[in-house]
Amino acid sequence: MTIRVVAVSAGLRPTSATRRLADLLLRACEEQLRRRPEQRQQHLSEHRAGDDDVRTAVVELAPVAHAALDRLMTGAPSAELDAALGQLGGADALVVVTPTYNGSFSGLLKLVLDVADRTRLRHTPAIVAGTGGSLRHTSVPDLAVRPLLTALRLHVAPTSVFAAPPDWQEDGSPTPALADRAAEAAAQLLALVEVDRGCAVDRGAAPAAPAGSTSRERVTPLTAYGRAGSARPPATVSGRTPRSSRSRPR
Repeated sequence: MTIRVVAVSAGLRPTSATRRLADLLLRACEEQLRRRPEQRQQHLSEHRAGDDDVRTAVVELAPVAHAALDRLMTGAPSAELDAALGQLGGADALVVVTPTYNGSFSGLLKLVLDVADRTRLRHTPAIVAGTGGSLRHTSVPDLAVRPLLTALRLHVAPTSVFAAPPDWQEDGSPTPALADRAAEAAAQLLALVEVDRGCAVDRGAAPAAPAGSTSRERVTPLTAYGRAGSARPPATVSGRTPRSSRSRPR
């Protein structure tokens, strides 16, 4: 079973810290797959332990920036942009890495995601990661990038990764703390991929309305609750109406 992991680098240069972090996370995914114990594949009876393989790729967004803006404004065609978006939509998992600009993610990342096919991105497991010039921006992946990917209905791994200059050693290698966090995020990503494939998620299908209901009467399956971006159903005690929905006395 081949797992296609695509890293999205929103940096402006191929030699940026953003690209370096993307490469680190892809290597962590490859390493985690090699280390997986045999029992984690026992439920996949059609595959033997060790049959899995990770194919990785990096999509640099800077070269398609102009094409993405033209697509957004005028719908202009671009083979290069279509190829980049095709890699995103065809991935089994995404590693989204962005530099920090003005306390948030790169506008380049938002631009490309705005012209991407949301139905192909839906339910894709993903890691959120970011880089910055200071540890003050450590929360950017969780407070800015995670809500963006959740709005697109991606399944985001619980562990985010942020790298500042102190997280890299003089030879360009990651510090042990950064390497450990990358490994943790990669392990969670592969676990989400297994769940995705085990449930045979159809990324392009919307929940079907029950018979006799109108388009406004959609029913959310209980299995959807608890995922990133999914609202939990109101809790009830002994069949009583939740407090928030009771009418208040005047």
